[in-house]
Amino acid sequence: MYKRILLYLALLISCLVILSLTTRLWETDISIPFIYSGDGVFAGMFFKGVIDNGWFFENPYIGMPTVHHMYDYPLVEAINFLLIKFLAFFSSDYAVVTNLFILLGYFLSAITSLFVFRHFRISFGPAMLGSLLFAFFPYHFMRNAGHLFLANYFMIPLATMVILWVFSQKDLLLGYDESKGKVSVNFRSPKFWAATLICLLVSSIGIYYAFFTCFFLVIAGLSSLALRRGYNLLNALIFIGVITSGVLANVAPNLAYQATHGHNIVQRSDSEAEIYGLKITHLLLPAYYHRSPQLAQFTSHYNATAPIMSENTANLGIIGGIGFLFLLGWILFYRRLVVSETIEHLSILNLSAVLLATIGGFASLLTYLTHFQIRGYNRISIFIAFFSLLAIAFLLEKWREKLIATRFEQVIFYLSMGIILWMGLLDQTPIPGTPNVHKTQYLQDKWFVKSIEISLPKGTMIFQLPYSHYVSGSIGSSVNRMSDYEHLKGYLHSTHLRWSYGAMEGAEGDRWQQQVASKPADEFVKTIVFAGFGGLWLDRFGYADNGVTLVTQLKTILETTPLESQDQRYVFWDLAKYTLKLKNSLSVEEWQQQTADVWLPMQWSMDWGEGFSVEERNATDYWHWCDSEGYLYLHNRSSQSATVIFSAQLVTPGDTTTAIKIDSDILTDTLTNQTNQYAYQKQLVVPPGRHKIKFSTTAKQLSTPDPRRIFFGVYNYRLGMVSGEGNK
Repeated sequence: MYKRILLYLALLISCLVILSLTTRLWETDISIPFIYSGDGVFAGMFFKGVIDNGWFFENPYIGMPTVHHMYDYPLVEAINFLLIKFLAFFSSDYAVVTNLFILLGYFLSAITSLFVFRHFRISFGPAMLGSLLFAFFPYHFMRNAGHLFLANYFMIPLATMVILWVFSQKDLLLGYDESKGKVSVNFRSPKFWAATLICLLVSSIGIYYAFFTCFFLVIAGLSSLALRRGYNLLNALIFIGVITSGVLANVAPNLAYQATHGHNIVQRSDSEAEIYGLKITHLLLPAYYHRSPQLAQFTSHYNATAPIMSENTANLGIIGGIGFLFLLGWILFYRRLVVSETIEHLSILNLSAVLLATIGGFASLLTYLTHFQIRGYNRISIFIAFFSLLAIAFLLEKWREKLIATRFEQVIFYLSMGIILWMGLLDQTPIPGTPNVHKTQYLQDKWFVKSIEISLPKGTMIFQLPYSHYVSGSIGSSVNRMSDYEHLKGYLHSTHLRWSYGAMEGAEGDRWQQQVASKPADEFVKTIVFAGFGGLWLDRFGYADNGVTLVTQLKTILETTPLESQDQRYVFWDLAKYTLKLKNSLSVEEWQQQTADVWLPMQWSMDWGEGFSVEERNATDYWHWCDSEGYLYLHNRSSQSATVIFSAQLVTPGDTTTAIKIDSDILTDTLTNQTNQYAYQKQLVVPPGRHKIKFSTTAKQLSTPDPRRIFFGVYNYRLGMVSGEGNK
């Protein structure tokens, strides 16, 4: 017992030393976020949201004037959110909690790895080597640049242990009783209940890790079936059922919401299974941040010239790469050289991972046949990494057992372990950078937001310009020099202000924001004031002219000098003076009518469903391509019927006579034309509720390299209210 405690203590100390050396932890201010851009800011929103609101489904501080919610965006991350809540007991500062979460991930990955290595009777040296290399994999450093939940992969070793149990164990729930000569059921099996608990945890640590675990369980079960151990296939199916149940429990609130309100989920393109597939070259090439300039340059050259670069986070490092090649070589050429049964099972899993996830592999076939929405198959690389390191540990253990006899040989062996670990860590970890590289910008932004917050009443809504998408499909939220999710920085530094950015793309609040932001400056200001906004935030980086034209216009309209950030990037106007002036110019009835007209469009939504691709746009048009038939969902969220005008351009390929049929409970029409464009407009009376409108065409499929089935397109669609403003 004491030896086990000392072993884990040595692991934690080693992990802390390595982490300190690779990040210069002793010089780091933990109150400054490690990541302060792109996906790191997006992740920060989740951390602060959990701290502010207790959980992540709703956040009343963003997405104004509607409430931000994540019901359209299912997340299977309950374990990660529980870790955030645990860390929030120690600090209410989102930056501190985020940084602690990142650091904790290294320790958790090392601990679970060591547990699994020791479970398979790997001795101290190889077990420590494999555990530390797995905790400090390139995947970990790269994912910590923004995908913080993917970087928290500490359940992978435990999931692998369960998968290997399914391959060979006879003492799970179902097993073969040799004394009775038949399959028996053992509800008292400790391993069965341990595996069940592990599968429940895996079901709440990310949809990708849950899905890949289920895939490997299928492989283990089928392999056992081939050896006439069908009971292990049943064990695998039971564990898959446990994981599936856990996933459904995670997304139950999403399903309940969508059953009542409909869904607004961005549909992934089938081609993304190829774009984000696995590349063997990425597994074997050095990391792009490698300490050797020559190796880093080689990888950079490949990344710059090779097609389909995916996410490029799959590097195994030299030790992991050797393990990967050994497993491939063994199953293909040297199966007669049986090192252990576990090596055989790891080889099967390794090859299965490659066949599934590689670009053009079985995952692509599955996606194109079923439109399966899993896309980032390169993320299976962290499973491959653990398989490879476990194989290396087994080989080193066999070396120790067969060749190590004298104390001198033992010393040489453990020195060798230290040298291999040192080489592996140098290969896998980056050169330590400057700690708190974002400190100046972070503190400037914090000071600016706090200056705004002090001057405004609690709960004031702030509209943010320019408009940009939030949680988009194929369209990012990057606008000119303003990168993705930059608008979230205002929220990250505030405590009681409410911000416009954060409305789910396609939802009514997002469509309203997009339409309002496109209005002329004077009309735009009136609209947001009628909607109840008390402040206006402008990011100059979002404009080609650095915001000069619009800032000048707004200064004239608002008749006040704005507050500017120290670096002059952000501009803010308090709208109180303008609001009072506007209110005094109208009667009470006129003010109420204007307010009602502004809010009316937010009670409507147009959701493009089955058959339609994600929205695309250029400088002048926006459109959805469609299969031979597709469905538009029109949702009237108000309590009364309303008269609206639906208008659009419908485009079919070619110039032959074609027809487009529209069918629903509120609209039935057939359009025929000798040309390929239909200018369509229809006045509708829409009762409260959600209405399904079917579009179908007799047009021929467009001949194009695009992998989608394209028969027609709906351009520049608009839903206009007969009394009041419309929304797109």
